[in-house]
Amino acid sequence: MKNIKQEDIKAIQDCYILGHLALDEKFFPSIGEEQKPITYLKKNPEYVLFYIKPISTIPKRIYELPGPFENNLFIGFEKALENVPMSPDFWSEKDIKIKKERIYERLANKLILFKPFMKKEEKSKNELFYRNLVIFDIETANIDFTKRYIPIPSPSMSKYELEKAIMQQLPIELPLYNSEFEDPEIIICDDYIYGNLNWTNQKGKRILASIGDIKKIKFPNDFYDNVIYKVSDELLFISEDYKNRLKEIIEQNGSYIFNKEDFQIYRDSVKSEIKFLEKFKQYLFNEGLCYRDIDLYNFHVCLKTNPLTIISGMAGTGKTRLAVAYAKALGLDEEHYTVIPISPAYTEPADIIGYLNTSKEEFIPSETGIADILKRAHDRKDELFMIIFDEMNLSQVEYWFSPFISLLEMKEDERKLILYNKNSNCKNSDKYPAQITVGDNVLFVGTVNIDETTKDFSDRLLDRANVITLESVPFVEMKDLFKNKKNTNYTESFVESKFIRSWRRTVDFPIDVFKDIELKFFDKLHNLINSFDKQKGVSYRTLQHIALYILNIPEDDKGQKLIDRSRAIDIAIKQRILTKIKGHQEQFGRLIGISDGEGIKDSLLYQLFTDDLAKNVSDFKLCLAEIKRKAEEMYYNGYAS
Repeated sequence: MKNIKQEDIKAIQDCYILGHLALDEKFFPSIGEEQKPITYLKKNPEYVLFYIKPISTIPKRIYELPGPFENNLFIGFEKALENVPMSPDFWSEKDIKIKKERIYERLANKLILFKPFMKKEEKSKNELFYRNLVIFDIETANIDFTKRYIPIPSPSMSKYELEKAIMQQLPIELPLYNSEFEDPEIIICDDYIYGNLNWTNQKGKRILASIGDIKKIKFPNDFYDNVIYKVSDELLFISEDYKNRLKEIIEQNGSYIFNKEDFQIYRDSVKSEIKFLEKFKQYLFNEGLCYRDIDLYNFHVCLKTNPLTIISGMAGTGKTRLAVAYAKALGLDEEHYTVIPISPAYTEPADIIGYLNTSKEEFIPSETGIADILKRAHDRKDELFMIIFDEMNLSQVEYWFSPFISLLEMKEDERKLILYNKNSNCKNSDKYPAQITVGDNVLFVGTVNIDETTKDFSDRLLDRANVITLESVPFVEMKDLFKNKKNTNYTESFVESKFIRSWRRTVDFPIDVFKDIELKFFDKLHNLINSFDKQKGVSYRTLQHIALYILNIPEDDKGQKLIDRSRAIDIAIKQRILTKIKGHQEQFGRLIGISDGEGIKDSLLYQLFTDDLAKNVSDFKLCLAEIKRKAEEMYYNGYAS
């Protein structure tokens, strides 16, 4: 085993195994003085030792560790018995013969639950591992010790949550069954047994692929009679024979966890989404635009999961062209998308929507045409529409965009844009009704430049938007990409709203998307930010949006996520939380810190994103770079944006 890491050893030592005292063995390891199941250490007769023979699955990599492993036996010393009751005089007994008898009385013909303890020694500059053990339970059991027994894991979630996780290709956490064991052939959850499992491994996490093949059965009547040992609700042992019988029952009588039609719809949506992303990238190439794939995937996920996405970046990076390219890749024509250049003169909603001329009793739409495209979207809910606000922060956004800000967090059927009072007389109300429903078939995109001519966003707006910063591609890399581009003609149209709706993934309880360690990190981040400003932090709404972001990352044809989980969390925090941390040095200096371009000093935020808890969530490469940028602004300007 090359490059043995401490975490590898720790994982091996965290595996439960069943065994028994090796009474029937003919040969024992040479470490003992006698060829007996209970003896004493050859080098030191004061140490009693005993041999346990495993009868259940052993961690797969234990054989790769260099060591004097003989007879497939595990070695126990007195210390291995500390977790189980022994006779009152056992620990004070000095007579080795009596002590051996006590161990025999306690272990002979008993079922023993233990974990490996890999004792390391260095000999001649080489590492050796002795296969010792720690016993956790001893039971009287009427079983055949010559048979093999199998650990059957259960995830720490409900049947409903498990099937949701399978459908959405989320990792399946098996708390007492780590990666040192072979992937399980069956798992249990609530009162069901799941089989026909095809596992894939992504970043050390188990995910179930081929989900259309997975079947389940209710526990057979004899199930609990065949449970040899139950560690907890998350792990039990059955015989290999019974496991094979269960697999046959599942194959013959099991029901698919997803019906074929629903599963096919899901798979078709995955394929169509990948096809669209390929078309989107090809369209950008054809237009002479070049972006990093991760920026394109991020933009796409933001549009799927949030009504408003704002693209930021230096002038000349093609922000508006990116949004238009997305619309055209979807197949939208000028009836279905519009670009609205924002004027510094816009100071109220009527400037972009229109107003009711009460003297003429007529609604006068703004020259932006937004009322018309929203009316089309209202009437044609099966079609997709997109509204692009170009340089939206040339005017104070909250002044003219305020009706939409209020709508963004409402349920779809409650998103009513009021054009005028419904009790007013309006001659053209057929064309422009008093209110228009803004459904999920309307995407809003804004582009912004950050300079002295633009306005800051309020926290109210930032709390409802993803703010993307496009990274420039190095020119040499850009040249190679254009040189190697493939000209593929994609004819598919995605103008029907059913496509983007099918690409959207939802969950009843978004907080369930997160692991406990991730939630602990968010709590810690919230507490830190909130200690500097009681109006800022990580709200539950923000957490919901981040959960949906993670949930909606597309996967390729091999089931691999296009953005891995740790990077997705990094991106989402930068876009949803760090955007709201801005202000003067007097208030936020200790939170953000200062940087003269070299290192960063006195930053509590930087410390939090680099501590041990954070490292178990992500490397936070993007967040740390953003904190450093803010710290540089704080150093030079006394203010961070």
